[in-house]
Amino acid sequence: MSYTKNKYTFYDEDYGNDEGYNLQSWNRIKGSGFDVKLGAIIRPFEYSPFRVGLAIHTPIFYSLDYKTSAQVISDVMDVVTGEIKGYDVRSWDNLPGKGDMILPFDFQTPWTYNVSLGYTVGKSLALGAEYEYQDYSSMKFKDTEGNSSAYEFENSTTSMLKGVSTVRLGLEYKVIPQFAFRAGYNYSTAAFHQDAFKDLAINSIQTDTDFANSKSMSNYTLGIGYRGSMFYADLAYKYSTYKENFYPFVNGFTDEDGNTVIGSPEATKVTNTRSQVLFTVGMRF
Repeated sequence: MSYTKNKYTFYDEDYGNDEGYNLQSWNRIKGSGFDVKLGAIIRPFEYSPFRVGLAIHTPIFYSLDYKTSAQVISDVMDVVTGEIKGYDVRSWDNLPGKGDMILPFDFQTPWTYNVSLGYTVGKSLALGAEYEYQDYSSMKFKDTEGNSSAYEFENSTTSMLKGVSTVRLGLEYKVIPQFAFRAGYNYSTAAFHQDAFKDLAINSIQTDTDFANSKSMSNYTLGIGYRGSMFYADLAYKYSTYKENFYPFVNGFTDEDGNTVIGSPEATKVTNTRSQVLFTVGMRF
């Protein structure tokens, strides 16, 4: 599987008297990865439609390239001449080869464990329940030779994450053999600890200091489906909602004992909702 993520940040500050500066950064992560998925379906009772599913997914092992560049444009007063002078410093002009900064690295996602239950009533009604667990604190950063010592800082940040439990419930009712009504519910616990924060290096070129700690998420779905001898179609409505604590920045300081104390402005309570209408049509050959 492939992975690509692009991010652009911009920060501008005006000192007054025509003085100031802005900092821009461009970031891109791109690469590919692989995993292995194993599973089994068991019918514990010979003449019962009840079934149990077990599955385990290995971590996704990614090989990624982090490409970044930055530009600082400033207008400052020359103390000798008293004139405002402009400066334009670009990272790609000061690197060997005149290009972007590129850092290859490996990244490992958590293991996934899944248990599912299924039951059918006659030929019209199917019921299903599923539980899944992933421990996001187990994610790992490594160099291309498999060593994690160079990524001690990145690996320490995973302590702000925790295990996530996901519960899925669903049913399908066939009105007639070709048409079915579906309903489902999905609940996932929060992946972040309540005191998690964004730890940017003091010399970071990134300017996006804001972050949000998401809480549990709920998804509701309703849909209908058609299955013909050659064509099939599905129409569904999905509603998602979750809350989060939003912080514009982190205020960190060292106390008298030398311990790092993280303080933040009062969190802004945000409720996110999203509605989607999904339509799928296909043909069997």
